This record gives sequence, structure tokens and C-alpha cells, in this order.
Amino acid sequence: MKSRYYFKIAYTNLLKRKRIRFDIFLFWISFMILFIANCLLVSFYQYTDKHVFNTFGYRTLNIKLSKDDFKTKQKIKNLLINNNDVIDIYEDSGNQGGTVINPRDLFHNEAHLSIALGHKGIERLIVSGKHFEENDTKVGIIPKYFYPDDIDTSKLKQQAIKYLNGDNFIGKTITIRYFAHDFLQDIEPKPIKSFYYTFEVVGTYDNLVNGEGPNHIYIPKDDIRLVNNNIDMYSIGIGENEIKTMKVIIKDSSKIDDLKLYLDKNMIDTERQVYLDKSYFIIKYMLRIISLIGLIFCFFSLLSIYLSTYNSVINRKKEIGTLKSLGYSSKIISKIIMLESMVIGWIGYFSSLIIFIIILMICNYYISKNLSIYYNSFQLSFNISIFFLIFIGGTIMSIVSSMKAKNSVEKISTL
Repeated sequence: MKSRYYFKIAYTNLLKRKRIRFDIFLFWISFMILFIANCLLVSFYQYTDKHVFNTFGYRTLNIKLSKDDFKTKQKIKNLLINNNDVIDIYEDSGNQGGTVINPRDLFHNEAHLSIALGHKGIERLIVSGKHFEENDTKVGIIPKYFYPDDIDTSKLKQQAIKYLNGDNFIGKTITIRYFAHDFLQDIEPKPIKSFYYTFEVVGTYDNLVNGEGPNHIYIPKDDIRLVNNNIDMYSIGIGENEIKTMKVIIKDSSKIDDLKLYLDKNMIDTERQVYLDKSYFIIKYMLRIISLIGLIFCFFSLLSIYLSTYNSVINRKKEIGTLKSLGYSSKIISKIIMLESMVIGWIGYFSSLIIFIIILMICNYYISKNLSIYYNSFQLSFNISIFFLIFIGGTIMSIVSSMKAKNSVEKISTL
């Protein structure tokens, strides 16, 4: 008998079943839960790999030292000088801020920039232009997605605003004005002396990967040292900081614990700059629980289809007997019953897959249109190989559910 006749007979028999819709619905729910769980897990891991584990903060060790402890500083450098996992070792210089002079010539509105030391790790994030050399001065690297505004960075990241293309500013010169302050004022620090810093934009970096603010600029170490010296020299009420922080940036976040252990064994006290928040583990385990719920639903779907198929066979003794009298072998009848179960699984799988893809497209469209570019990179996606395995698993479940019914056919055929 040709395959299409098997399917035709199986389909006709399915229409006679009273619980067919319920069985399909159970399979549909099972597959939808598995699809959603897989999608969220894949998307979650992709986003955290790129925007959490790949950030400088997560790949950095902090070492606090006395500012005059040159012996320990040299010991750290000697221990790590031949370590290929280490990108850079430098003394933390902090961040400073300043307002842009004549901003309307560049941005058509008021502008504020934050400046920091451009360590070697920035080289890996360069999008256009170049990274400056160690002894360069008066040059800077700005964000690819640039927005020079003096509002809180955390709020700025949440806004779906139109960013400037940092590439358009390569070769241009920007001057910022920064201040020394009197911190002894009762209300807020009072600016008492201003300074100017001018730099040429030589490149742009991908600020989305590292989560840097869109107004965060990297400049050479001699320049940031000059800025800090001016502020420290003329500010009032700033005590001299006796503790300095050495920072060690590595290439691969998975090796940071090994490096920390190595330095601790050599009597160098270290601490990670960023630890994973509890919410990361909560989300991860919640998604795994959802996957488990999907598997539980699959089990009940298997049980339901098995009972439905088994009862259908028992109630169709006369029909099966008639088919036997017409020359149908037990093997052929068993194939028809097996196909009935498989069709239920396939309908549940493909209907849930189509609806899932539609929902996925709608969600990704909403994310891309309504969230800041810092967050719309969290695009929902899925692992095709996992979906294929779910399909194979669903088919096997359907076959297994029909095995008992097949045995019943063979028993009926002997009557």
C-alpha cells in the first residue's frame, strides 16, 4: 500500500476520535513551553556572554595598594609580564567630567563629556579609526553611538533616543572645560578654577558591548594625569588619597578566577571589580524550571495520546476485524495506528512552531523600535538544532504512545 493511503486512513480515523482536539492541545502546550524556554535561554546566554562576561568590569581584578608601595607594584608586573591572558595593568585614574566649549559648532546643543584613561583593552573595541599610542597626547576615542549629554547615564541608556554616529567626528577637535571645586561648601561643591583640555578624535569604540555611557571618552594616560593633577592641586577640601588601585584586565572572563587564585597565592590581595548579581542566577534557574515544566507537559501529552490511542483501538475491534477480513495484515493496521499518533504530534508541533515564530517576530520588532540600543541588542532567538531535536523527540513520543496500541491490534487479530 502506498504511503498516502496510510495517511488518508489515519486522518479519517483521527476525525472520529472524541479527544483529538484535547490531545493536540496538550502537545501544542508542551511544544510552546519548550520553544519559549529554549528561546529565552538561548537569548539570555547570548546577551550575557556579550554584555556581561565580555565587559571590562567583569574581566578586571582590583588590587589596592599604598601609593608609595612601589615594591608591590613591580612585583605584580613581574608576575604577569609573561601572562598571555593579561591585556593591561594600570593604575586607576578615575573619571572626570567637563562641558564642551562651543558645542553648537559640533552638536547643535549643550554637551557634557566624561573622560577616562584609555587602557589597552579599548583596542579590541575599536570600530573606526585607530587606538592611540602609549605616549600620544591630546587625542581621544569616542563612542560609536555618541550622545554628549549631561544627564544620568543609567537613564540615558533606557531612552530610545537618536544617537550621533561617532565616526562622523573622527579628525575633529573637541575642547572641554573642567573645574577644580571647593568641597567645603555646605550645599554643593563650588567651582573655583577652570581648565581646558583639547583633543582630536582619532577613533570610535563599540560602547554597546562594554555598556559604556554614550558620552564616555578615552584619552591617553599623560592627559588624564594632567587633568587629575590640576583638579587635585586647586580643589579645596580633598584629602590626599593614600590608597591607589591597580587594575588587571584579562582577555577571557572564564580565566579570571584562576588569575585571582594565582595572585592570592603570591601574597597579592585581589578582588573582582564586578560580581554576578543574584538576579542572574535567579533568571537562569527560572528558565531551567520552565524547560522542566515543558518536559513534564510532554510526559502528560504522551500519556494522554497513549490512552486515547489505546481506547480508540479497543473501541474499534469490529472495524479492525473487518480490515483483517479484507486482507489487511496486522503490520499494516499497526502502521495506520502509529501514523494516527504521529499526526497528532506533528499537528501540535508545527502549529505551535508557526505561532511561536509569529510571536517572536512581533516581540523583536517591539524591542528594536521601543528600547534603547543598549537593550534592543537583546534579540529573541532560538537554536535550530534544539528545535530539530524537539521535533524528533515529539515524533518518538508519538511512536512510543502507539506501541501499546499496536500490541492490542495483534491481540485483537488473534480473536
